[in-house]
Parts: sequence; C-alpha cells; structure tokens
Amino acid sequence: FFLLLTLCNTLHAQNENVWAFGDHAGIDFNTNPPTPVITTINTNEGSASICDDNGRLLFYTDGTSVWNRMNRFMPAGYNILGVGDITSSTSQGTVIIPMPGMTGKYYVFSLGQYESGFSSSPYLGKLYYNIVDMSRDNGLGDVVEKGILLDSLLTEHMTAISGNDCDAWLIVVSRLNNRFKAYNINVNGINPNPVVSQGIPEKPLQTFAGISGTIDAAPDRSKLAIAQDKVTLYDFDPASGKITHPVVLDPSPIVANINYTSFYGLCFSPGNTKLYVTLGEDLSILSTLYQFDLSSGDSMTMVNSKTILSINMI
Repeated sequence: FFLLLTLCNTLHAQNENVWAFGDHAGIDFNTNPPTPVITTINTNEGSASICDDNGRLLFYTDGTSVWNRMNRFMPAGYNILGVGDITSSTSQGTVIIPMPGMTGKYYVFSLGQYESGFSSSPYLGKLYYNIVDMSRDNGLGDVVEKGILLDSLLTEHMTAISGNDCDAWLIVVSRLNNRFKAYNINVNGINPNPVVSQGIPEKPLQTFAGISGTIDAAPDRSKLAIAQDKVTLYDFDPASGKITHPVVLDPSPIVANINYTSFYGLCFSPGNTKLYVTLGEDLSILSTLYQFDLSSGDSMTMVNSKTILSINMI
C-alpha cells in the first residue's frame, strides 16, 4: 500500500481511511473495528486509494484504470494508459499525490511491470502520470489528462514523500544502475529533472530479486528503506530529495532464487524505530517476516537486531 500525502504537513496516514486492493477487496477504517467492503478493483499487486479530509473515499486505482467512490469507472477512467494492463503486477504500480495549490486535482502515477522473463514489451519499466479532477462528473471526478510519459527503464519500486515546502517527492529507481530518482512536485507542476542519488549495488539489475520489491519512507521522513536482493536503509533529506548513507541491514536471503523476488515488502513502525521486512523465497512456498530495531542509530546494532517474527508455509 502507498502512504498518501497531505501536503504542508509531516507525512502521516491521513487520507487513506478506505483501502481498495486485491480481488475486489477493500477495508474501511472509518469504523471501529474496520469494516470489509467490496470494491471493483482486481489487481495482483499495485493499488492506491485516497479520501477527502472527512475520510470519505474519493477514488481508487490500479494504475491502469480509475474508479470513483461509486465503484464505477470514471468516464475517462478505463485503460488510462491506452495500452492495456501494464501495472497490476508491478510491486508498487501506482501512487496518488494531491496537486500542490490545486484543490480537488490529483496526480496518478503508473509504473509498468516486468513479467515473462523481461519480455521486450516497450511499456515495461516506464513511468507515466495522469491527472484526476474531482470537479468533473458532478463531483465524482474524471481523468482529464492521461498516459503522459515521465521516465523509463525503472524497477518496480515507487513511493511518495512530502517535502518541506508544500511540495512532494516521487521516488523511483533506475534499473540500469540502481540510482534513485526523486522527482519534485510543487505548485509549478512536476520537475522533469529528478534529483539523482546512488543506491546499492552500482550495476545493472538483471533479475526479479533486484527489480521487484518495495520502497518505503519512515513517518518522520528521515529514513528510506528498500527491499531488493538485499535490505538497505538510507538517510533521506525531505528538503533536497537526496538519499545518502546506505546501511545494508541484510545482504541476501537464506535462499536466493533468481527467478523470484527475494526480499519484497517492508514498512516502518509509526514511531520510526522498527523496520518490518518480508522474505519470499518462492512467494508460493515460504514467507518470512523480519523485524529490525533502528532505535540505536548504530549500523552494526541495527544489523544484529534482526528478529524473525513469523514463518508461514503456503
């Protein structure tokens, strides 16, 4: 899931009161306990949804299509890229960012997946953006601009982080050299020239172990973590978009199968002190949940804090 943004505030979980994901699934966190709901989405991996300030669902997407709160396609919301489904099997296939200075307008970013042994499809690894205007269709919203190409030759990692000046950063990763690209989004739009930071390793990524997986930012925006063939923690500067000081928390999974993702999902605890990471050796056989304690700030202490919380046989 993607942590969506309320600009001009410290990043937090506001505006994602209702989730839409998976096979027509959803959860409404406006109730206690949360209520399961039925949605129209049908996606293997990437999905995003956003609510208004009162927690009412506005719309949701798999990066390929956009549905309104009535669980119907927006008038121009079907196949927004014009090339069919290229996002539903991307680890982080879509993210929604409110347009700074434009009430009721949202960027929807769509990231193409890598499948079938890195086939030669021209759409894989490409990043597009689309614009949703909630004033259209009697307040149910519509896609007013779609399928605008922003970048290419990327991995399946993508996340968004609020900046320090009513702006936001969209973070993606180059498949060619594992460099981070941080696109700044402000009142002037999307800066097409990203801030580039070197990640680990410094070589082309050739397998799903390096290309799929997730990236996440700590709630206080000071850290960034990425799951690839290794788990790496970085410092993040929300003012400049720079990503620095890598700490490899885990260099490799116990069993590395080059045909599948090794480390896959990760997220920080609300207090920024813990990092939770999942390992799927074959994703259909074994899934392991790890915890790293980040509270010391010392690299070796963090590495040695690795704890297995759960092992699930499927």
